Amino acid sequence: MKKRNLVCKIFCLFLAVMIGLAGFAGCADRRPPSGGADDFEEEEDKDGMIEILKDNKFEKGFGAMGLTSAEGYIVKRVLDLGGGDNYDWLLAQWATRHSFEQEMEVEKDGDWVSFKNVAKEVKVLPGQGRIQLNARASQEYEVPRQSGSEPWVHLLIEQVFKGEQRVPFSEMEELVVELQFSVKKCENMMTEAEYNPGLHAAQIAWFITVENPESDEITPEGRPDYMWFGLSIFDNRSDGMEDGHAPDFGTKKLIYSIGKEKTLGEPVELGKTYTIKYDILPEVKKAFEMAQGYGFLQGAEFDKMEIGSMNLGWELPGIFDVSFEIDKISIAYKPLQG
Repeated sequence: MKKRNLVCKIFCLFLAVMIGLAGFAGCADRRPPSGGADDFEEEEDKDGMIEILKDNKFEKGFGAMGLTSAEGYIVKRVLDLGGGDNYDWLLAQWATRHSFEQEMEVEKDGDWVSFKNVAKEVKVLPGQGRIQLNARASQEYEVPRQSGSEPWVHLLIEQVFKGEQRVPFSEMEELVVELQFSVKKCENMMTEAEYNPGLHAAQIAWFITVENPESDEITPEGRPDYMWFGLSIFDNRSDGMEDGHAPDFGTKKLIYSIGKEKTLGEPVELGKTYTIKYDILPEVKKAFEMAQGYGFLQGAEFDKMEIGSMNLGWELPGIFDVSFEIDKISIAYKPLQG
């Protein structure tokens, strides 16, 4: 519980900063699973970009974790698309009352495969890189949350990078994230009297951990010293156009998020498809320098930093029924020449 409290403390601090600014998805305890590097074949495209993500076409499946982030990366049930236990993606379902461990039906609709229960659905088009994360928080909460210390519902896909996926920034000329997506539904199921935007939200953000592999520190989440870097995708309360950041001097961690003014140039509307394709490397360096300005990541060198993991999906501190579709996802780098 101590581990969750430390990380949730960062989220609550950043949430307070970001109300009315860029949307933010809170941070859960995301300890890397044990074990060595898996086999990984770098894929270079025609532009010389090398993909970092494994299985970004969603051909294998997902390891669904437990009910609380304090459990760490313990998979309770596999959402199998043909890879069996050889999955690269994890699924976070923190704070759910309807875990896939006990409640899950598998349905097929044409080429789509749906893993679902009364509160959520993960719907995948295997081999095409398309996935829907659909959640019904109306089936999760008996009443709206009354304080920031209460847990909130998550539905996130995650990937922890190992071996050749972990590339130091010194070897990169560009680091390009790409996401084609649409927010298909976001319905507030609370009454006007119940809804408090300071406590209740429906949020999507895409976050990576930027880690110092040479750090002697092992954080409470089981990582080397790190910072969070994210992209605002959606927040029901605001357009998320501006950048935002929040330092936590207790844990000495920075959360930094870039807004849609840079990545999209416009707010996100329901039902419309958007594409983000953005070189984040200069922004990550800016965030790194800010972290060191706060006294964090001391002794770290930017060129030696690496991406350690990513997560993307819904965080639902409020009672919303929602749907988010990803049509393409990529994190790729262009090798530094010379």
